[in-house]
Amino acid sequence: MHDREHIMPLALGALVAVALHVVLAPLAARALSLDDGRRQDLRILVVTAPSRAEAGAAIELSFTVNNAGQTAARFGWQDRVYLSDDETIGADDRLLTTLTRAEPLQPGTSYQTTAPVRIPARVQGAKHLIVRIDVGRRPIGDARDDSRTASAPIEIVLPPRP
Repeated sequence: MHDREHIMPLALGALVAVALHVVLAPLAARALSLDDGRRQDLRILVVTAPSRAEAGAAIELSFTVNNAGQTAARFGWQDRVYLSDDETIGADDRLLTTLTRAEPLQPGTSYQTTAPVRIPARVQGAKHLIVRIDVGRRPIGDARDDSRTASAPIEIVLPPRP
């Protein structure tokens, strides 16, 4: 009986802890989030880049981002540009540049960014420049991933030999 006396309070305590977690966790998450149910929804509209470039050269890449949500997107996120063999960001892709957004984006408004991007020196062939917006605020795998990533094809050629 001695064991039973110790097990019952432990089991009851575990049950209470689980019940509190189930009830309070959603409330705590809601309290920590300043989200009132309306959300910002950043979407990349277009990526523009030259269709061809020499390896090692600097090119200009442009992209436009829109806030299709109901609240302002607060500043402090990053937009990243990758070089990839396909249209999907993967572990073997190269990060070419990171741009930090320093101003909020109001609902229904857009911003356009033009940035110099250097193509790596020893790369050639059919590639894709992938722009991923809103990095650092939404985890990869978020339901809005498709609207936060876009690409432009680019053919990279070796420069002529001297």
